[in-house]
Amino acid sequence: MAASVGPEVIWEVLHPSCPVRAEPHCEGRVLSWKRRGQQITCSEITTDGWLKVSDRGWMLSDLQGTHGLGSLLQPKRGEDITLAVDEPQPQGICCLEVTFAQVAVRAFPSRDAIALCYRRRGELVFARSQNFAGWLRLAGEEGWMLAFAPEHGLLLQPRLAQETAELDLWALCDLWNTFRRKKRMLSPADVKSLKDAEEGTKIMAGMDYEHHVATGNAEPLVEDGLLTKEDLRRSETWIRQRIFAHSLLRMAKEEPPFCELCLEMRLTPRPLPLELSTKATLEEVQGQPEPKEEPKAPKAGYNGQSRGETDGARSSSTARGGATNGKASSASGVGGRDFSLGGSKSSAPHRGAPHRPPAGPTGPMGFGGRPGGGRSGGRGPGGRAKGFGKGKGGFGGFGQMGQMGGFGLGPGLDGGMPGMGVMPVEVNGEELLMTEGGLLVDPETQAPVGVLNPMTGEVQEITEEHVQKLMETIGQINMVELNGRPYLMMAGLLVDPQTQEVAFKVEPDGTVVDAQTGETMGMVDLFGEWLVNQLGEDCTSFIAAEIIAGFNRVQQITSELDLVVASLKRIPELEVKQDFTGKVEVRRRHPLPPKPKLESEAGSVEAEAAEAEEELQVASTAAADAPMESGIKEEMESLAGFRKVPKTGVIYVMDEASKAGYCAQTAQQWANLGQGSPETTKAKHWPTNIRKRLSELVEKGKLSSELGPFSLQTLEVNEENLHYSSVNGDWALRRAVAKYYNEIYRKGKSSLYTAENVAIVGGGRLALTRLCCAMDNVNLGHFLPDYTAYAELLSQFKTINSIPIPLDPKNNFTITLQELRREIVERGLSVLLLSNPCNPTGQLIEGEELKNWVRIARETQCSLVLDEIYSRYVYTQRMSPTDATWRMVSAAQFVDDVNQDPVIILDGLTKCWRMPGLRICWIVAPKTVIDAVGAAGSFLDGGPSLPTQRSCVPLLNPKDVIEQTVMLQVLFSHKRDFLLRRLQDMGITVEHPPQGTFYCWCDISKLPPPLNNCWGFFRELLREKVIVTPGVFFDVNPGSRRKFNSYDSFIRISYGPSFKEVQRGLEGMQRVIERQKKCVEKARDDDASGP
Repeated sequence: MAASVGPEVIWEVLHPSCPVRAEPHCEGRVLSWKRRGQQITCSEITTDGWLKVSDRGWMLSDLQGTHGLGSLLQPKRGEDITLAVDEPQPQGICCLEVTFAQVAVRAFPSRDAIALCYRRRGELVFARSQNFAGWLRLAGEEGWMLAFAPEHGLLLQPRLAQETAELDLWALCDLWNTFRRKKRMLSPADVKSLKDAEEGTKIMAGMDYEHHVATGNAEPLVEDGLLTKEDLRRSETWIRQRIFAHSLLRMAKEEPPFCELCLEMRLTPRPLPLELSTKATLEEVQGQPEPKEEPKAPKAGYNGQSRGETDGARSSSTARGGATNGKASSASGVGGRDFSLGGSKSSAPHRGAPHRPPAGPTGPMGFGGRPGGGRSGGRGPGGRAKGFGKGKGGFGGFGQMGQMGGFGLGPGLDGGMPGMGVMPVEVNGEELLMTEGGLLVDPETQAPVGVLNPMTGEVQEITEEHVQKLMETIGQINMVELNGRPYLMMAGLLVDPQTQEVAFKVEPDGTVVDAQTGETMGMVDLFGEWLVNQLGEDCTSFIAAEIIAGFNRVQQITSELDLVVASLKRIPELEVKQDFTGKVEVRRRHPLPPKPKLESEAGSVEAEAAEAEEELQVASTAAADAPMESGIKEEMESLAGFRKVPKTGVIYVMDEASKAGYCAQTAQQWANLGQGSPETTKAKHWPTNIRKRLSELVEKGKLSSELGPFSLQTLEVNEENLHYSSVNGDWALRRAVAKYYNEIYRKGKSSLYTAENVAIVGGGRLALTRLCCAMDNVNLGHFLPDYTAYAELLSQFKTINSIPIPLDPKNNFTITLQELRREIVERGLSVLLLSNPCNPTGQLIEGEELKNWVRIARETQCSLVLDEIYSRYVYTQRMSPTDATWRMVSAAQFVDDVNQDPVIILDGLTKCWRMPGLRICWIVAPKTVIDAVGAAGSFLDGGPSLPTQRSCVPLLNPKDVIEQTVMLQVLFSHKRDFLLRRLQDMGITVEHPPQGTFYCWCDISKLPPPLNNCWGFFRELLREKVIVTPGVFFDVNPGSRRKFNSYDSFIRISYGPSFKEVQRGLEGMQRVIERQKKCVEKARDDDASGP
């Protein structure tokens, strides 16, 4: 006797008649019929809504809006139902991630059942159906899994629909199950490989699809086996998913490590989604013939099938686009336009040339309607529409053609996102304008005349379904603020509400770029205030249909309220009601989805903790758990035997921010532009235009992947690496560092670094501490301004006499070679300490100049200690803002003898590898110096963590480092240029833009007081939750021997954090400056008016 699949639930039929089918899909053979009111017993339900009838067969419970219908069956009142997946899954399969440490796969849905195997945290599992007690039946393998346990919480987290919309989950299920059949238990490395395969395939499949759409030619995809001709007749979503499926299959059979394990992988034939399983009538979905109606006289002019269509001589006020003779009334048609497709004086409709007599009043003008020149000769979709060189004004920004093909607001009527481009096309000899969404418009009258199917090249009529697609984008219509100015955001564009001209383009992640130059202008919140004000916090309040009908985007399609209301009623997610006065209102049935997070892993306690940790990573902050309390300081001062130790500038700044409320819980509300930490976000979360640039570099062969060549996800701890490391570090990592320098900087040289020239230390400050501890009685020269930590560090060693060398701002904070030699010789310097590129000025010594510095050090026998921690943040010799040819800077390139030349180099994973939390840095120097710092380390720190060191060895692969450098410079040069542009607009002077690092050294002397002093500016910014570093901290003054401070009119701004955080900080900065300027102006006016 078969084991039970769980509790049975009684369901009641709501529709007049519903079929019981042999299989859970609409093409399944009909076994019997159930009538309204009948009750059926069910034991299981698929993730797309098919109920398993206990006696035999399957019944569809919900049509999910198909043909305007919803629920066909409902549970009997009082039935207790617990569903693991409560939202319908369009693909008929659900993907879930294991969120608990280990979850059993059991033989049947009971915790007492035999455990067949276990799935560990992070693994993906796939379910086709579920019972009514929270158990999921796995797809492609035997067994059941429990999704929630009261004592443990969430065990399996369904992935969000928007995350998997472009994936074929059936194919992904096939890959995971094929892999599991070869390796019963997956290791963390296996899970990572499978997830990387998904991400990489998604990117490649997306590029294939975008190329197909751009060229309008699907033949290469068919020939390549990624699509079938049958696929091309289906929806955009289906096409994307099938390209992904076949790309994934190819990857699995051709690329390691999958090719060794997945040669037997086959794609499971997937059922058609409900909306694709049939296209015609309810008859085809339900399987029972509908009664045939007697033919009726044609109604007045709907889509060209009317009296107006027959003779072209009359018009009706009820027509929705019937062909007219130019005497249309104000209520006729769509904006009073001819709307017939092939209805030119013909009693039978056909796909001919649109009939466009000069009829009716002109519809509303679109945004950005101004003339412009177009690009000629382009091929339209499918090769059926031929481009021609005319730029027209009006509808949706026509005329903004140029190389990008325009930026119109014509909505996408093929089910995709609203189109943002316009191109001239020729259809059946007629010259028309077409949006990227396929809407065809008369260039003279601005009237929509039809929709061009991008797959077939055929012209289709505009129906309620098309307008419905427009209505479904209601959540994307918004009022936003950018750089202090309001804009209307519609269809991915920012429109000036006064001029109604397109100002900027908005990428999917909220990045705003100039519509013509592609230059980044900032970011906007895609979940802004407009919808909240109109629809409430969760966007479920009612809004009048008249408001929606008044949107310019809607007006571009139809000015008829009835058609808008009918379209709204077709959307199952919307509730439409009408009161006794005839007023129609609409609202969302479910709350608007929450603002997207970087990783879709919310749900369990562990996931929420991981999510919070990820957010802190994105912000690149090291925040306290709670705001600092002021009483601690006095208590510390009272302890006997301890002195008050000065803090480095950044630590002081962060403590002050903590007193103002900055902590881990509030970090996402702040902008930390003070701490010198690079963002640690993955490339897939970078701004859209940056990812596009990376894709271009992949196509050019400069990158192997847009995701980056390496990633450190876990540290392996085992019996072999739990013992002490060598004081100077593990030999494997020391050899890797030496090889890195030799291959990057010393190819062809006879003197090469070895592991004995390298010491691994736990961070850059510790490297400096070891070096200072190993120094003799010396005069040490250091430059002003420079790294804040040098001050207190140098004051701790009585054998070091530190001598400051001020750099002149008028000379770009640089020193000439003659001045350098004179400083060394006349001051008797034995050691010269500097950061290159310089923190905070960003100035860079490179090329021949750096070669001469090494030569002077060799000739004067002055040890050159170079802090090269920012050596790969280089922005010089760039042809364009995002053109990053890999460039690195190191004095190692100009050393003659690695054991004789007095050159000591500091670098590490902190900045250039964007891994500050690992605390792995190194010293590269002559062997005698390495021996000395090793002896110092024996009583200072004892050496760094051995597991961490061994895990870091692969990160030093020179080829991978070069690729990562390209990506690094693309990202940070983008943020640098954005920052400089915004600072200039605010009146903050950056006389010498940074050539390296990720800092801007800003002169604020021209701001109104008290903002013209670094402390005044710093305090005011804290009130706006913005952190910067006052310039006085970079006046390196060991022991405070000098009683005056320089650089009190400078601040250092870091653009190390994410782009969003940088923009948030700049917006706060602008508010402070504008507020102070108003105060100054008001005081001036008060003085002028007198008493």
